[in-house]
Amino acid sequence: MEVENPLDYEIDSVTLLVPYYANGECVKAEYVRLDKIPARGERTMKVPDNKLATSYQVQVRKVHSSALQLCFDIDDYDREGEDPYKCN
Repeated sequence: MEVENPLDYEIDSVTLLVPYYANGECVKAEYVRLDKIPARGERTMKVPDNKLATSYQVQVRKVHSSALQLCFDIDDYDREGEDPYKCN
């Protein structure tokens, strides 16, 4: 799996949810974290094996970049304000 950073700023961490599927049903899901993705760079990692699965998806759940003051968390429903993803 490859995560690209097209921005001019480093991304400190990205948390991904990887659900695995067999016959259209989710058989397992796990979180994967990638750290220190350089500006205009990429990070590659192997997706953990799952012998039951025939396919998988990748969902971005969290992104943190201190250089951008970005604290994105899709599961944080209490975000408010003019810039809800700005780090406090």
